[in-house]
Amino acid sequence: ETGSRLQAAHARWVEAAAGCASAALRASLPISKLAEQLSTAMASTQVAVLCGETGSGKSTQVPQMLLEEALASGAGGTTSILCTQPRRIAATSLARRVASERGEQVGGRGSLVG
Repeated sequence: ETGSRLQAAHARWVEAAAGCASAALRASLPISKLAEQLSTAMASTQVAVLCGETGSGKSTQVPQMLLEEALASGAGGTTSILCTQPRRIAATSLARRVASERGEQVGGRGSLVG
């Protein structure tokens, strides 16, 4: 049930203005060129270390790419994506930024970001 609820919420978000804006932002970032390679790497291993320039989208966009792929494949309800940061303030700022891009509140009811 959780998976189907997530799928439905994701489908609504993708079609909404916020989802379209997020897709446009993601496409403009350098990390978007690696989406297929990241997908392939994550399908073959449970852990990946990603290095890139500041502002390339590795912390904000890659987790969203992975989440959207899991939702599209029907595995969204059983997928956990962890993104570490060196300081607590950075981690909470990152969570707020990703939630904002997805039109959600961090840890809110039905939120995919927590």
